[in-house]
Amino acid sequence: MDMLTTQEATPEAAISTNEMLPPVIARVSFASGLIGCAQWKNFELRGAFDREPVGLLTSIDDPDRMFFVSPIEYAAPGGLLRFNNEDTRMLRQYGVGVRDDVLALATLNVDDDGNLTANLLGPLVVDLSTGEARQTVLTDVTLSTRHRVLAELSDGAD
Repeated sequence: MDMLTTQEATPEAAISTNEMLPPVIARVSFASGLIGCAQWKNFELRGAFDREPVGLLTSIDDPDRMFFVSPIEYAAPGGLLRFNNEDTRMLRQYGVGVRDDVLALATLNVDDDGNLTANLLGPLVVDLSTGEARQTVLTDVTLSTRHRVLAELSDGAD
């Protein structure tokens, strides 16, 4: 068989991707899009953050775009206490730490060395009650866009 030949899916093999994903907890809209990707505005937030530390932010505008996300308090122990006063005030202005229906989420990635990292400098603020969302830019120079998650549990071995 030629390497480019495809096989047709059989009904028995067809499984809806949505059935395997966490439940949608909100449809959210980033009025200005994401930083560097202004065209990505409409998303579904999926997860059960009361039981699991990781969820998915799936793009409605570009179905091939999906981001793993985690509430700041899971991605960075200390949560809001980790940020400087100016950043904390800005996040609180949007309801983070003030209202239970507002989440501050860090996007998760895997770096070139295979470490799980979180973007703490550009958290996503999501208001679950209104569906409004924004990506914020924090100023704390001690934070990183590639903060190693669970680094304290690593023994340093490769």
